[in-house]
Amino acid sequence: MNKKDQAELKKQFNRKNKCISRICGCYFDIDGNKKLSYGSNFLNIPEEEDVKYMKLLSAVLSGRMGKLLHNCGYDTNEEMHGDMHRLLMALRDSELKDEQLLELFYDRIIEKLHREGNYLILLAYCMYDVPVKGEDGFLQAEESDSTYRYLVCAICPVKLSDSGLSYNEEHNSIESRFRDWIVDMPERGFLFPAFTDRGTDIHTLMYYVKKSGMLSDDFLAEAFGLGAPVPDKEEKAAFQQLVSGLAEEEKIGMEVVSGIHEELARSIEAHREDAAPFELDRQEVKNLLERGGLDVSACSEFDELYRACCGPHKLTAENIVENKKMDIRIRDIRVSVPKEEAGYVETRIIDGKKCLVITADDDMTVNGVPVRID
Repeated sequence: MNKKDQAELKKQFNRKNKCISRICGCYFDIDGNKKLSYGSNFLNIPEEEDVKYMKLLSAVLSGRMGKLLHNCGYDTNEEMHGDMHRLLMALRDSELKDEQLLELFYDRIIEKLHREGNYLILLAYCMYDVPVKGEDGFLQAEESDSTYRYLVCAICPVKLSDSGLSYNEEHNSIESRFRDWIVDMPERGFLFPAFTDRGTDIHTLMYYVKKSGMLSDDFLAEAFGLGAPVPDKEEKAAFQQLVSGLAEEEKIGMEVVSGIHEELARSIEAHREDAAPFELDRQEVKNLLERGGLDVSACSEFDELYRACCGPHKLTAENIVENKKMDIRIRDIRVSVPKEEAGYVETRIIDGKKCLVITADDDMTVNGVPVRID
């Protein structure tokens, strides 16, 4: 899936399009005890509830591809012998009407999820009559040549509402508020099969996490038999380690760091309209560093260093750089510089001291108070 597929599919989650056919759920506590399992034709859900369900499920299609949303592919061996792929296919083909399959699925998620409280597993069976795209690039709503049938799952923490005071209209009094269990926005979720090139892709599961750090645990591997994508923070750390390693014992000059930052920002902007996340392979990273001013040719072991830092993976460009700013830190001092203002910042030796110099052509304020520069 790419961001165009993502955007097209997310538009279906409203009352008008009625993409959800059936909704099922399982509520369980911190000890893994199932408290409630249910299923219903989505058309039977009251209006005041169906919008809330759609909000929870559509959240699984939110976020940036390559950071919170990841295409995770099943290899042929896993599809032939992996029980979870077979279970997902069977659930979809049953349209979530097979109670035994649902219980197997719930048990698998409950067993593998690292729980810190109560959770609700929401699972929906959906259909989308994929409209034909005309020669002008616009979708022809009245024409469809395929139906995309898929599952959307949202794994939502369920938390006690905050304590406090509230107004009781019946008693006309201020009193302690009743605390109840609230279904929060999903922490994890998935879509299967993936919607790739506007069609069904049974070889791919699209995985969602609320925070990219959640990719570091074993849930995806243990529950679905899939390798976890590299979290964006780890990608950034790997890139920083690579650049530092290329400099060997000498630290890189400010102008080179700025140059690399500018090259990355320029490349990201050039691929802004791409449907898929912009990724850099080993050679593309090398070329980018050289354009930024780093003498990569001086390092005869670039390929070996790249493998040591980044492994066999490509790097997602937006994950390895702060596209809108430069972050400068000295001891406990932190300076954040918008990328368009980077030219006003330089390093100098003044009176024998290493200094960070910011050109102050305009008025300067400190804590909102205008100050003069003596």
